[in-house]
Amino acid sequence: MTSTSNEGQFRGINRTICIGLGGTGRDVLMRIRRLIVDRYGDLSNLPIVSFVHIDTDKAASQASGLRTGSTYHGVDLSFREAEKVNATMTSTEVTNFVRGLEGRETFDRQGPYAHIGRWFPPQLLRNIKAVEEGAKGIRPVGRLAFFHNYRLLKGAIEAAERRTRGHEASLLKSGLKVDRGLNIFVVCSLCGGTGSGMFLDVAYSLRRDYGDRGPKLSAI
Repeated sequence: MTSTSNEGQFRGINRTICIGLGGTGRDVLMRIRRLIVDRYGDLSNLPIVSFVHIDTDKAASQASGLRTGSTYHGVDLSFREAEKVNATMTSTEVTNFVRGLEGRETFDRQGPYAHIGRWFPPQLLRNIKAVEEGAKGIRPVGRLAFFHNYRLLKGAIEAAERRTRGHEASLLKSGLKVDRGLNIFVVCSLCGGTGSGMFLDVAYSLRRDYGDRGPKLSAI
């Protein structure tokens, strides 16, 4: 996130969005937040770094994933509401989705779920329930949650990008010069259903939405 600057005492730094998918993504983001506290004293002292935690488990963001808990050196590391996305589906929403797919003669016919029916395994239709306690290691369920909550995810990431703007003057007083460009990091595990089901679609969406601005996209 930082780079060497040629302008005397100023250190160059880029606006950065850190996106965590699933439980592993949350744990990594929390460790990054702790590192920021170690170096800058408080998360608010580095406002050009923004966070988004996306999970299919609606209770996941309430846990820190750290042995020290959610408080570190007196700083609350918990995600704010604007930083959390519950990519869930209620039992009613799942039922409507299943009926929508089962009501078509084939999975390639046009309809509101045609873009999902092309890849969603038919054998899962009888077993899928509400998606509120994680994707249970099932990749198509994680991907389904991404498509169902796409507008919500897109809005949260756009808000995170906006939060990184407008801090050049205040950071300059601290010896930090905000360089041009935007870094976007996506962190997750490929072992769980949420991360493995979402990461490719998240990456393609970010490239489409921010590609013309020349961001540096990295997946970890």
